[in-house]
Amino acid sequence: MRAKALRALVIGVCLCLGVAAAALAQSGGHATVVFDVTPTTAQVTAVVDPPGDVGSYHFEWGTDETYANKSDPIALGIETGAREVGGTLTGLTPSTTYLVRVVVTGDGDPVVGPPTAFTTAAGPPGTTPDPTPPPSDLTPRETPDSAPQPEEAKQGEAVVVAAESGTVTVKQEGTDEYAELADGATVPVGSLVDATEGTVRLFSEAGDDMQQVLVRDGKFEVRQSSDGTGVTELVLRGGDFSVCGRAQASGSTPRRRPRRSLWARDRGGKFRTRGLNSVATVRGTTWRTTDTCTGTTTSVTAGSVLVRELRTGRRAVVRKGQRYLARAR
Repeated sequence: MRAKALRALVIGVCLCLGVAAAALAQSGGHATVVFDVTPTTAQVTAVVDPPGDVGSYHFEWGTDETYANKSDPIALGIETGAREVGGTLTGLTPSTTYLVRVVVTGDGDPVVGPPTAFTTAAGPPGTTPDPTPPPSDLTPRETPDSAPQPEEAKQGEAVVVAAESGTVTVKQEGTDEYAELADGATVPVGSLVDATEGTVRLFSEAGDDMQQVLVRDGKFEVRQSSDGTGVTELVLRGGDFSVCGRAQASGSTPRRRPRRSLWARDRGGKFRTRGLNSVATVRGTTWRTTDTCTGTTTSVTAGSVLVRELRTGRRAVVRKGQRYLARAR
């Protein structure tokens, strides 16, 4: 009799777990699993599925439901379906209970995963807690398929971007926040890339060919039409240039004149940069585009660039060692 009751209890528990697992899968998961917990670190992983076509994720953790710590958001790109993300929480305090959860953003409201509790291990016997422990942080894990996959770029729809060095963030078309780049992320055309403090390699499709360009020192929007030409345009962004007109009208000089710049190098692809006053079309070139109140300057250190002034339509070929200023109105 006792054996039958025990068997029924086990079956009931299994059924409940199965229902819970099925419900979790239907909701896209988002539950965080914690493992390999040490006195100061813990491994976390979660299955996420952004609402909509693009999104990003971040982890939140703390000793209570205020979640005092938050990782930087990481872009999920336009890859569809659920995927596993995770990393290592560092700077934790020994013998302390934490709550951790994952938050996924995309179209609509963020999706907040349920909290998972865990307790860090005790420190070695005889040790005293560090009075000034390092700030707690998340180190995202590297995945085997994180290398750039240029073939995932689709003309007029998506490009592949990968951070070469420094810090590079992206504000994907359809989202409201900048997020760090996972290596080889596929992002939609229309996204903003901030390479002010880093270097990024961008891959785009041009007919049957795949082309790439190295970009740094600025913030830009990625544009590419689906007309078959394959031309990828990098539009300089950032800075408030409205003060230039006000300064000229009033005869005063603003305290800090706006300036933005973008360095780029390609190897025979179809790329161009667009500033406020001119467009520079390149092929096998190293060049820099700079916007100031005076105008847009194109400087060439290798190859040549065809510059077209947006206001007058005037065209000029700028070669190695030369520069061209398209003056502002």
